[in-house]
Amino acid sequence: MPEADFVLAEAPAEQDFLALPQRREVDQPLIEVLDEPARLVDLRHAARDARHLLVQPFLDVLQLARLEVAPVSGDSRRQLGLPLLELHQTTAVPDELFGQRPNDLERLVRVDGCEVARRHARMIPAVVSTGQRLGTQHVEARDLPLESARNPAVEIFLWSRAAIWAAALFAFLVFEPNRHPEAARWDDPSVTRDLGSVTDIWARWDSIFFLRIAEHGYEHLSRSATAFFPLYPAIVGVVGRVFFGHYVLAGIVVSIVAGLGAFVLFYRLAETRLGAEGARRAVLYLAVFPMALFFQAVYTESLYLLLTLAAFALAERRRFLPAGIVVGLALLTRPAGVALLPALALLAWRLPNARGALARLAVAPAMFAAYPLLLWWQRGDPWAFLTAQGIWARHLSPAGPLGGIWNGLRAGWAGVRQLASGSHTHTYWPAVEGTDPMRVAAINLECLAALVLFVFLTVVAWRRFGAPYGLFSALSLAIPLSVPSERWPLLSLPRFGLVIFPLFLALAAIGGRPRAHTAIVSISSLLLGVAVVQWALWQWVA
Repeated sequence: MPEADFVLAEAPAEQDFLALPQRREVDQPLIEVLDEPARLVDLRHAARDARHLLVQPFLDVLQLARLEVAPVSGDSRRQLGLPLLELHQTTAVPDELFGQRPNDLERLVRVDGCEVARRHARMIPAVVSTGQRLGTQHVEARDLPLESARNPAVEIFLWSRAAIWAAALFAFLVFEPNRHPEAARWDDPSVTRDLGSVTDIWARWDSIFFLRIAEHGYEHLSRSATAFFPLYPAIVGVVGRVFFGHYVLAGIVVSIVAGLGAFVLFYRLAETRLGAEGARRAVLYLAVFPMALFFQAVYTESLYLLLTLAAFALAERRRFLPAGIVVGLALLTRPAGVALLPALALLAWRLPNARGALARLAVAPAMFAAYPLLLWWQRGDPWAFLTAQGIWARHLSPAGPLGGIWNGLRAGWAGVRQLASGSHTHTYWPAVEGTDPMRVAAINLECLAALVLFVFLTVVAWRRFGAPYGLFSALSLAIPLSVPSERWPLLSLPRFGLVIFPLFLALAAIGGRPRAHTAIVSISSLLLGVAVVQWALWQWVA
């Protein structure tokens, strides 16, 4: 058939050209496109080169004995399928992140049984059916430039941060009153006032403790401050001094920079598992999640997410000593960082040198010892952080995470009864006093809905992406569920889910259908808008 009649099974996602064999008919499909991890490709290339140097002459002789006449004339070496058709020479490349090339996969093209390395090319598999005639008279060794896909994470992160910032300022300026009547009980103007509303709006609630620690350390603060781990406020303290005492601005900058790095890293991780479109969905869902406003607040979410992603990235590259160091930093950021250790230990256990990998991960708890030593030096009580949770009405449940789940179900059922009654006076959940019972019902039901969603996504993540991801998600949920609040059993659970990145991989896998994608973005964006308004007006958001 004429060259113009040659049609791929599907149109390629990006422009790509292949050098084709000389015009002739074939009895087998000519073109296959394979995606293989670059590490394996390098190993096979090395083996192939050794084979050519040592045994290729003998293979030539053996192949001559089996030679069949080709249906059309062509180069005898290509008819025999002996050496590879070298369109593009691939040399060994040092490990990139995740142990793969910058675009994560090296594309190989098999032309008539010959493999041709096409690094960094994106192609859709195509097959030429039997008997088709490929029309080109000569094989040209060409290396055509292929444009790599642009990482959209930076754009999504920056635009979403700008929109959330503008929405928070708009809510603060438009709504009256724009401040909770009892905000003076929780606010500390000595640390939350910096450059005016533009920056101060991101210093609310727990931000006060981080800012106090950043300025003064733990020595002269109440014991409740020890529940906030030291790494994030330490970084804010250093940057704040560089900024001549503007600690709120420093906290925002640290959060935004860490958040940007986390988004870029998350996209690269997601792309290896979901492809470019799936990775873009995952990043988008993370950006518009209802609690995503914390990525620019003076909170630890951005830093912790960056550290968890980096720990997984390093462990998957089998660099367990750096991974252990990063886990240690995560432990110094939030207590939930302990969920990383079993997940990464599972990755290490699968290696031939499992004991060595596990020993390298042991650096993480050794690094965490710096926090008790700091408290011993500044307060004389190295274990103050263990008892601080009791001040926040959190206590370890004898039933572990089942205790938190059970109490959350009870609070949710009480919320259903409260909403059904429509009463603002009679309360079905008496553990919370001084608050409209209808508001209590709405918050408890919101947290219960988040729990149901997170458990479902954890199952999806485990089945779709493997046990390490599922285990990390499950433990990240089990930790806060094991220490439920007496008044609000599922307190802050939606915010805790924000930094469990496998949940968003699972959500992106589900969002592949247009209707599901539209529903996820619409509902999440709406709830994010509500949360931003609540935050701006000093309403509790978590």
